[in-house]
Amino acid sequence: MTQETSSRDKTLVNVGTIGPPGSGKTMLIAAILQQQAQSNLAQAVSYDAIQKGDIDSFEYETANRHYTHFDYDGAGGSMTDLIDNVAQLDGVILVVSVSEGVMQQTRQQVRLARQLGVGSLIVFFNKCDAFDDDVLNMVEMQVRELLTKETFDGANVPVIRGAAQSALGGDAAWQQSIDQLLGALDSRIPDPAVRAEAVPATPHKKFEGDVYLLNREEGGQRGTFTADDRPQLYISSTSVRGTVKFPDGVTMAMPGDHITLTIELDTPVAIAAQLPFAVFAADDDDDDGDDSDDDSDDLDDAQIIGVGIVTTILS
Repeated sequence: MTQETSSRDKTLVNVGTIGPPGSGKTMLIAAILQQQAQSNLAQAVSYDAIQKGDIDSFEYETANRHYTHFDYDGAGGSMTDLIDNVAQLDGVILVVSVSEGVMQQTRQQVRLARQLGVGSLIVFFNKCDAFDDDVLNMVEMQVRELLTKETFDGANVPVIRGAAQSALGGDAAWQQSIDQLLGALDSRIPDPAVRAEAVPATPHKKFEGDVYLLNREEGGQRGTFTADDRPQLYISSTSVRGTVKFPDGVTMAMPGDHITLTIELDTPVAIAAQLPFAVFAADDDDDDGDDSDDDSDDLDDAQIIGVGIVTTILS
């Protein structure tokens, strides 16, 4: 189900929130909707209603824009949602809880966003009302270092210091942080160009892909990745097992490596060049090789170990 607002005569912009579970993404969405509803620019939705997960996206407006807002948590299923929808996103909001700082899931999701081609990113520091400036400055430095490492413009990415729960509770000082966030969305995410129509995907089993294997800090696997592994792939909204072939002369890859792989799926899946996909650790308890067409919810507890882009269709 999608929440709807009435006005569609403004520039349409799609954004998504990423961040580890518990960082406050749901509370932030509730605070945005409540605040904009006071100016008839949104329909307020309670925190409890959002938490139920029955609404797929949320809509609100600023003076010149109409936003559709998607939320992605840190679990495998929501990461597959991000892969499915990244082509629609014009920018993302990274929510960081100051009480937790930069977590493994934070690193993983920032890396995933960069690998998938997300261009515009804004940071919302949550729970700032519980910490002094020394702590906030330290966490901000860590976040900017992470963004710079992942080739975002870490020095200049907007970092909004806020407290979503306090803003939702009516604290005027923290409601200003919601205004600052919306202002950053308006000013730092470019007006979207006309989105090109997707290349039609047709069923294929074999392709080449450029793959990045997450490192240990990002939640990647501990050991080497070899041709003996039969990973679970999430591609084109489908979970499917596959076999991998390394380039000539290469027998394994380590967490943190970029590598070109030839991948053969157990069953054909509709794919096209430049389609993103995720690589999950193989389930050692299931070796029958028939994992195709599983619902992505089966990946909720799976370990994502890599992310890639289809480069060449082979067969």
